[in-house]
Amino acid sequence: MNERPRLLIVDDDLELAESLADALTDAGYDAVTACDAERALRLSRHGPPPSLILLDLMMARMNGWQFRERQLRDRRTRDIPVVIMTASRDLRREPPRSDTFLLKPFSLDELLAQVQSIVASA
Repeated sequence: MNERPRLLIVDDDLELAESLADALTDAGYDAVTACDAERALRLSRHGPPPSLILLDLMMARMNGWQFRERQLRDRRTRDIPVVIMTASRDLRREPPRSDTFLLKPFSLDELLAQVQSIVASA
């Protein structure tokens, strides 16, 4: 039996994170949420590593840029692909390294296409 790819959704908008998790679970993924970057780092370091992280940039305490800095420094997490989710239309300010961006609001079809593409190539 094939294991479902694990996705980690990192967004401080709990309602959005849970909605995305529900949709991705329905699409055949094991979707886990973290409402802050510290919890996301813990989840990605311990237990089964996610196949992909969906990361909001604008969060309290630790933002997406800070999360990426810490993720990339850690040998346990640095190779996990990341999709940035943001409402910011201006990412010229040192955009964080990522596999791709999704500009909010995005459609479920856009999300699934990005997720499927990255998970399939991993």
